[in-house]
Amino acid sequence: MLRNKCAACATPLDSQDTTSCVRYLYESSDAWPGCVRCQTRYCSAACRRAHWRDGHEQVCEEIARGGGAEQHYADEKYIEAAEEAIKKCADDTKGQTCYICMDGAETGEGLVRGCACRGAAGFVHLSCLVEDAQVQVEQGLEDEMEHQRPMLVPRLMRYLQCRLCHTDFYGAVAAALGWACWASYVGRLEGDNLRNIALQILGDALKHGKRHAESLDALEANLVRVREGEDYEGREGTIFYVRSQMGDCLRELGRRDECLALRRENYEAGAEAVADGVVSIKAHLTHAIEYCESLNRVDNAAAKAFMRDQDLIARVTSEFGEDHPTTHGCLHTYAFTLIGDPRRRCPDDDLAEATAIFVDIARKWRRRLGAAHPQAEMMQEGAKILQARIAFNGVLDELLAAARGD
Repeated sequence: MLRNKCAACATPLDSQDTTSCVRYLYESSDAWPGCVRCQTRYCSAACRRAHWRDGHEQVCEEIARGGGAEQHYADEKYIEAAEEAIKKCADDTKGQTCYICMDGAETGEGLVRGCACRGAAGFVHLSCLVEDAQVQVEQGLEDEMEHQRPMLVPRLMRYLQCRLCHTDFYGAVAAALGWACWASYVGRLEGDNLRNIALQILGDALKHGKRHAESLDALEANLVRVREGEDYEGREGTIFYVRSQMGDCLRELGRRDECLALRRENYEAGAEAVADGVVSIKAHLTHAIEYCESLNRVDNAAAKAFMRDQDLIARVTSEFGEDHPTTHGCLHTYAFTLIGDPRRRCPDDDLAEATAIFVDIARKWRRRLGAAHPQAEMMQEGAKILQARIAFNGVLDELLAAARGD
């Protein structure tokens, strides 16, 4: 829960809603303007009273002492996510040593690894990763005070990417680091640049961790912040980026119509934004791939026509290069347009081409990410399924031919 939903009934709250918990003003008027204690938010005074009766009275002061509702919740979520990450990594990290502090399990804290590092590389304490990221950010803030360019985003990327293999963290490790980032900077003032970036990193990290509902909450809150906040250079580009991430979450949550509408909006608005210099060509091509992927789920013929008319593969390859992940994503989408409706038999030539694409990308991802990486495993499994379909079609054709007496 970010503070964009009612703590009692989970009704979404707009940024101007100020009906909050008031520790010593429980019977206050419905129009009380703010929270003087724990800052828990509600959609109405009725929800505030109901939540109080359901046990909030016992924890209100504790939450206030912990920095308020948002800080308290972020700290709790980090502890919970860290425990889950350490538990899931326990078997793989036995006998290993943290590459930052050079200690192992004797510290009492388990190790994790959720990146593309292989062999003995990449094992680390979560607390060491968090402290390393915090130190990097503090150095950036000191540079800012000395009137140097702070470069906060690259420093904050320590919460998202492994500094050894330079790939994104995934799974429970990603989710834990996302909450660590938010817990580290949520206490800063509303509108603070560092706090704003931390909210976006939380959304990204939860998406990488497959917590799509939670990620969507964070991204929606961030989109409201960007739209309602002060104008700044890059603001429009940020809106496009956040909507792109939201589309990914909507797709994974099965909300395909909403995903398609959002991705269509991003793509269509992006053409004008590119002309105005607001969005880069690379970002616009990425939005085009995302739109085509969603379109294919509802209208295969339209998706094929879109990819052909936009000459998407050639443009993406030219802009990103043959071995870039975005080019692989474009080819992956193209393969799905070839396959079409999985309930119907795909033309043999199209199926063979799609299979070749999957096999090639799977090989490249195994080399880049390692065979155990979830993305590499997913692509390898897809290649095996398509190869099995080719074999099945061959056997089926033989049986049909025998039945006809050919």
